Amino acid sequence: LLGGVALATIVSAARSGGRRAPAACAVVFAAAGAAFVVLILGSSGNLTVQAGATAELLDVLPDRSVPGVVVGTLGAVLVLATSWTGLAVLAARRGTRARPEVWFGLGAALTGIVLLSGLGHPGGSQLYFPISAGELVLVLSAWGLAEAWRGMPRTARLAAVGTGVAAGVVSLVLGISAGEAARAAARAQATDSVSSLTTAAAGHHRHGILAEGFTWLVPYAVWALPLVLVLGAAVRARVRREPMPRGGPAGLLACSVVTASLVVGVVGLVGTVRAHRPRPPQADSGLAWSAGQRTALLWLRQHSAIDDVVASNRQCSAPEHPGDGCEGPQRWFLTAALSGRRMYVEGADYAVAQPHPAWVDRRVTVSRRFVDEPTEADARILWNAGVRWVVVDLASTWTRAWAPYGERVFTSPTTVVLRLERP
Repeated sequence: LLGGVALATIVSAARSGGRRAPAACAVVFAAAGAAFVVLILGSSGNLTVQAGATAELLDVLPDRSVPGVVVGTLGAVLVLATSWTGLAVLAARRGTRARPEVWFGLGAALTGIVLLSGLGHPGGSQLYFPISAGELVLVLSAWGLAEAWRGMPRTARLAAVGTGVAAGVVSLVLGISAGEAARAAARAQATDSVSSLTTAAAGHHRHGILAEGFTWLVPYAVWALPLVLVLGAAVRARVRREPMPRGGPAGLLACSVVTASLVVGVVGLVGTVRAHRPRPPQADSGLAWSAGQRTALLWLRQHSAIDDVVASNRQCSAPEHPGDGCEGPQRWFLTAALSGRRMYVEGADYAVAQPHPAWVDRRVTVSRRFVDEPTEADARILWNAGVRWVVVDLASTWTRAWAPYGERVFTSPTTVVLRLERP
C-alpha cells in the first residue's frame, strides 16, 4: 500500500511542478525506509536481507554467483508477474497514464517485487509481499487486458492466444523433463547403486541441460515465445512501414503471457484433481507417521492432564541417533499435534538457517540425553520444568531402560511413553 501511494504521490507532485516533487520524494522515501526497518526488526530476525532467497525457494536460482542471483531473481519475478501484464497496457496508453490508480498499481507491484528480490525467510514468508500486491494489481491488470483485447484485430488475437498456448505447452514439457531428471538423480543418490547411477546418467543425457541444475530455465519459457511474437510484430510493422496492430506491443505481450500462464495453471489443476490417493507409507519408512506412533500419542492424549508438559527425544523428520543433529530444515511436530499437549521442546531445528536462543539447544540436549543416558540430574531438570511425560522414539535411541526415573506406561513397536517419576 505504501509503495502504491508513494508512486502515485510522487508522479502527481512531479506534474504539479515546483518544489513539490522533491518534498514528496523525501517524505515518501523516509516513510518507506522507516517501514522497512520496522518490518525487519519486528519479525524477530526471521526476515533478513538476503538477495536471491526467493529464487532459491522457487528453484529458479542457477547458482549463488552474482549473475546467477540476478538471473534467478528475474525468474522469480517472471513466475509471479505473469498475471500483472495487463497493468503494462494501462501504463503504455496515453489516456490512462495520467490516472493515479494506474500509478498506484505500478507502485504496489514494484514494491512487492523489490521486497521479493531483497528479503529471505526460512518459511518463504517474503512471498506474501508480491502476492498481496497482486490482489490490488489484478483488478487493474484485468482492466488493461480487456482494453487491449477490445482494440486488437482478429488476427492479432489469434496470434497472441496461439503463441500463449504454445508457450504454455513448451514450459510444461521443460518442467516435466526437469522433474523426471531430478527424481532420477534423487533416486540414485538415495540408493547409491551402480544401476541407479547409470539410470541417472542416461536420464541426464536424455534430458539434456535440464537434467540437473537448469530447472531455472522453465519460467523463462512462458515469456520467451510471447516476446518473440511482439518482436516479430514490430519488425513486420517496420518493414512494411505500417503501424503496430491496435492494442500495441504491450497488448500482444499481455494476452499471450496470460494465456501461457492459464495453460500451465489449468494443466496443473487437472493433474492435481486426477492425482491418485496417497498410498499408505511403507512399514520401514523412517519418515512415516506409523500406526505405532499414532497409537502411543493418542493414548497419551487420553491419559494425561491438559496442562501436562511432554518431552521427546525426537526433533527431526528422520530419526537422529545420539550425537547426530538434524540436517536441513526439519518439520517434526507430531508429538504436539497428536497428543495435544505442550512440549518441553519440539521442532527446534525447523529454522536452522536462523539463530535461536541458547535455551532451545539446552532443552534439546537435555531431552535427548535423558532418553539416551538417564540420570537424576536430567530428571530433576525436566521435572522442575513441568515435564511429566517423556515420549521415546525408539528409532532415535539405543536405550531401552529408564528406571527408576521413568516408568513405562505404554509401548508400541516404534514408541514408548514414560511417566516421569519425581527425582
